[in-house]
Amino acid sequence: MTETTALEFKSGLKLQGDKKVKTNVYELGGGRNFANLLEAAFCGGNIANTTVCIVLDLTKPGITIASLLFWLNAVKE
Repeated sequence: MTETTALEFKSGLKLQGDKKVKTNVYELGGGRNFANLLEAAFCGGNIANTTVCIVLDLTKPGITIASLLFWLNAVKE
């Protein structure tokens, strides 16, 4: 498996009953240097139907809380 650097995008369709539901997944990797790329994932009026999942690097426990707060703020902005 390769590490994500910058912004990656994947899309898929799922059948729910008789409806096709489209899902877009954006993965942002590479740290705080790429936080400005969040704008690309949150464009086009899709905020109301957006779920955000923040994954933290637990190999550096001393900065985990600071990282979480940074990313929560970046998503909120």
